[in-house]
Amino acid sequence: QQQVSDSFLKQAVDSVGDTLFIADVITMKFVFVNAALCKRLGYTEAELLAMGPADISATSTKEMIQQRFMELFKPESDGKLLFRTAHKTEAGVVIPVECHLSAILLDGRRSVVSVSRDISTEIEFEERLKAKTRLLELISEYLPVGFALNYRGNRAFHFMNRRFGQIYGWPN
Repeated sequence: QQQVSDSFLKQAVDSVGDTLFIADVITMKFVFVNAALCKRLGYTEAELLAMGPADISATSTKEMIQQRFMELFKPESDGKLLFRTAHKTEAGVVIPVECHLSAILLDGRRSVVSVSRDISTEIEFEERLKAKTRLLELISEYLPVGFALNYRGNRAFHFMNRRFGQIYGWPN
């Protein structure tokens, strides 16, 4: 019965698209990795199980990661953390990810479950949106007419261009 349950759980975790690993906080080694992590990073399950989070991090050292993990077990922590970081593949490609960490006890050992998703598309979209926003700000700044924006019910201006300030004598 237990083997069927373990097999079912592994199959279920391997079927999700997000990457998932469980790491021991003391040894800083993986104790479980799902198929999505293997596929995304280009390693076999056996290769990853011989590694740890620092081996796939593009931004943090082993000590930095271990410190972050230990913070999850402090009494004032809720044992969860959401942040952005980056993983590196076997080929050296850097993949930005949003990472959800949860502290757990696994067979009495402090461990961390990490679920990450690739946010490359979101970052690209954010950068394009920032560029378009900046372009619109530049265009509106040099319009020959006064232009201001405020929110309904709020007397403070969210934005006013230089010409608006000149026409109405308001500082920019």
